[in-house]
This record gives sequence, structure tokens and C-alpha cells, in this order.
Amino acid sequence: MDKSLLDRLARIKPLVGHTPTVSLSQPFSRTWAKLEYCQFTESIKVRAALRIVEKAIHRGDILCNTTVIESTSGNFGLALANICRVIGISFVGVVDPNISPSKEKLLRLLAHRVVKVEQRDETGGYLLNRLREIEHLKNTLAHVYHANQYENADNYMAYYHTLAEEIIALTPTLEYLFVSVSTCGTVRGLSKRLKEHWPKLKIVAVDVEGSQVFGTTRRKRNISGMGSSLKPAPEVLVGIDRAVILSEQDIVQGTRDLHNFHNIFAGPSSGAAYAAARQIMRGESSTDAATVIVCPDSGKDYIDTVYDDAWVRAIIGERNQSYPGDITESRPVNC
Repeated sequence: MDKSLLDRLARIKPLVGHTPTVSLSQPFSRTWAKLEYCQFTESIKVRAALRIVEKAIHRGDILCNTTVIESTSGNFGLALANICRVIGISFVGVVDPNISPSKEKLLRLLAHRVVKVEQRDETGGYLLNRLREIEHLKNTLAHVYHANQYENADNYMAYYHTLAEEIIALTPTLEYLFVSVSTCGTVRGLSKRLKEHWPKLKIVAVDVEGSQVFGTTRRKRNISGMGSSLKPAPEVLVGIDRAVILSEQDIVQGTRDLHNFHNIFAGPSSGAAYAAARQIMRGESSTDAATVIVCPDSGKDYIDTVYDDAWVRAIIGERNQSYPGDITESRPVNC
């Protein structure tokens, strides 16, 4: 264990977590939005990145000459790049064309190196080719540590020990939690801890059409930070009660509505959670149900995509005629 790395890491630990919560004015539930972008690196992913790096240092997996590598759509890579820069080691990120231009520029500024995978894999996405590039880096670079957010238990345990405890401190009762999924680390850690505290809590996972998290039909996805080309292991989904699948059009609408109606300038993962919560809670008999939606990142990195009318028309197309936030598919998750 390199104590000097831990000493440097201690400088930024106070900047992680304890994010603000905003009450949303809605007629059909008592809803709070947990603003995870109000912290160091401006995204929820810094919680997991900090724990992964800290635990790896304790184990001796990360030393002063280690290069940390990871496949990322943006936020997790930026969190790792920031942390590695603070403690004085190298980070190499593997990205694809779906990363927002602003995130790519920032990542190239912070990281030792960025590898951009341009070719789609056999699923129609980029994830599998990003992971193949990771394997290549592991075989060619010396003293490498792969953070591996998809399989690293420290990923979901970060949310178990931090974000879940903050939500528990927020309210004496909680009926619903809405959280968008990708690697599923956030929803896994939250569901595990929160259901220990509130056994009857309903965990609603929100995904995008074309993602393989819940085995929907594969299709090209254009919004970064949501969904996955890989279906997670069954144990990852154990704590989820309901899966909501949204079209990209309705995710865009939900994101903009969250901004226009509640002044929360967040990314599409937040907009998806809001759209799903609005639709499901409208159908509930109780208008006093306590509900939390998780807002993982800021909208500023999506100025040129989700918030840009020309990009939406050209890449995603016009919204269908359903009510904004209508659910394309909703079903219980049986694990």
C-alpha cells in the first residue's frame, strides 16, 4: 500500500457526496430530485471512482507507477481522470463517438491518453469493441489497473455506503426510487441498502430502447450515458421491481421538461428518470407517495446534443405523438 497516494486522495474526499436534494412541485406525489452533479467532477460516477481507486490502493493494485485504464461513455472516465491527476498517476480512457464533444475535450485535457473506438461492434454499438481495446491495453502497457466498472464490486458498494445513506437521512418513508441504468452499479448498490431499510420500497430502473440491460430488441442508440450493449448477470438485477423502457424522443422531452418546469438543468439520465416517475406516479392511487429520482449529471455536457433542436431532429427525429414521458415498455423484473 502506497500511503502517499492515500494522503493525496484524502484531499478530494470531502468534495464527494452530500449532494443537495430539491423538492419538485408535482400534483401526484411527494418527489425529491437528488442532484448528483453538484459535486467534484459534476457527476454521480465520482462516488464509485473514488471507492474503486481507494480500495485498489489499499490492496496494492495501484502504485505510484500504475496506469489506470477504463472503457467509458464520459462521466466515469472523467471522474477517474480527475482522481488520477490529483494523486499523480496516469489514466487512459477508451471512448466512442457517442461521447459528447465537451466531455471528450475535457477528458483529453485530463487524461494521459484517450483512445477513441470508431467502429461499431456486432451488437450495433461500441461497447464490445471498447472492451476489446481494454484487453489490448492490458497486454501492451506495463503496470496497468483496469477499474472495470462492469464487474468491480466496489462500483455498486460505493452507492451502498454513501448515496443510499444520504437518501435514508432525507425522509422517514420512501415508496419509490427511480434511477436510470447503464452498468447498473448505482441501482444495485441503492436497492441493496435501501431495501434493508425499507423492505417494501419499489425500485424502478429506467432504460432506453435498444439497450440490452433488460433484453429489449437491439437498436442503434444515440444518447450517451444510458443503456448498455451487454446484459448484466442476474444477480445485478435482483433488487429491481420494475423496468421502464423509454424511447430516445421521450427521454429528450423528459430532460427538457425537468429543466423547463423545475429549473433542473440535468442530463438525459435524469430526464429519463423524471419522465418515468411522472407517468407511473400519475397512475398511482396515492397522491402522497414519497418518491426520489436520481439526477446523475449536469445538462451542460449535452448542450450540443439533447438540448440542441437541430441535433435532435437530425439524429433522433421528431417526438412521436404519445404524451411526453409516455412509457414505451414497462414490466416487472423477475430474477
